[in-house]
Amino acid sequence: NFMSATVLLAVVFVLSLTLVTWLLNQLPQRMIGGFDASHRHSPLDGIRGMLALSVFTHHFFKNYFFQTTGRWQSPNIDFFTNLGSVPVSLFFLITGYLFFGKLKQPRMNWQYLYRSRLQRIVPLYLFLGICIVAIYFTQQHPPLPLSEWQQWTLRWLSFNNQSLKDFYAWPLVAGAAWTLLYEWGFYFSLPLLFLLVHPKQLSHWQNITMLMISLPVLYYVFTHTIIKLYWLFLLAFFAVWLEDFFKNLLAKFPTLISIALCLLTLFILFATSAYSYWQMLLCGLLFCFIANGFTYFGVLYQQGLKVLGELSYSLYLTHGLIMYVWFNLLHLYDFSQSMTAYVWTYPLVLVLVVMFAVISYNYIEKPLMHRPNSRRDATTVLQS
Repeated sequence: NFMSATVLLAVVFVLSLTLVTWLLNQLPQRMIGGFDASHRHSPLDGIRGMLALSVFTHHFFKNYFFQTTGRWQSPNIDFFTNLGSVPVSLFFLITGYLFFGKLKQPRMNWQYLYRSRLQRIVPLYLFLGICIVAIYFTQQHPPLPLSEWQQWTLRWLSFNNQSLKDFYAWPLVAGAAWTLLYEWGFYFSLPLLFLLVHPKQLSHWQNITMLMISLPVLYYVFTHTIIKLYWLFLLAFFAVWLEDFFKNLLAKFPTLISIALCLLTLFILFATSAYSYWQMLLCGLLFCFIANGFTYFGVLYQQGLKVLGELSYSLYLTHGLIMYVWFNLLHLYDFSQSMTAYVWTYPLVLVLVVMFAVISYNYIEKPLMHRPNSRRDATTVLQS
């Protein structure tokens, strides 16, 4: 029953992804035009949407075992574990790729870069923190002393999010927020990387000041994270450095390379261990081709996937909240039933997750995204 349910979930995931993409493709052009990704011609927008829904599926699988065992973990099945680890790896690679592209420039506008990162990442993250506090109070937990609230707030604001005393909040964020600390670790390594690439820029006081500010932040982040995962950001350098090589390969042998990369994708998902060096290297290789034009036979150019890509941060950060409300607060499923019955709730929960992502994107993310307000800012716009 367990194995048949896991196979069923894999099939339902593929069918639901196809259906959601098709439905978003049917949106009127005036609505699709409201998403920036629809105006870009890049496989990265399409892959983002696919990755975000893959992470949701991974956590939907874990949620069943949390509800039935009380622990946020699941049986060690490579495919379902990799539905979480491979997307996270590729998200890190995308971040590395976009920022390594900027390191080519001889000047960096550090003020713009960090302001744009704050306005891109923090508002939705703060909203999630507020939701955790609100749900804590609705569940009649004992009052916490002010010192406990202060400690939790400091941990949350430093992206070292932890549960509130006896309130196990990890499932509420589906464990997804842990990656944000790694993102900030990479962002604050950029001054050092920039000066390694452009040593002559050491003469500019702005670069030295930014390096001095970044070093203590890097120390904090590196002591709270697993160092080997930063290789995923660094591996993206090859997609930038060897851009012509990968584009030429795709141009000379389009069908052969595409078939090989589809097989590589299946191998990574089914035959590698999460965050192993082998998996990271293969994800890095796959990404080099995606960043330089590989589209899975045009799938990544689907407008529906591009829209999902635009929603990917909201999808990634809020799907745990939707699952928690559905299964823990409203109790809309009886977990005494089999896992197979649970799988059939997936399409409905997915629709709610996407709908909520549209709302949070339009009313929390998009209004607060930093827009360049000067010609100087416009030269350092970062896609992400």
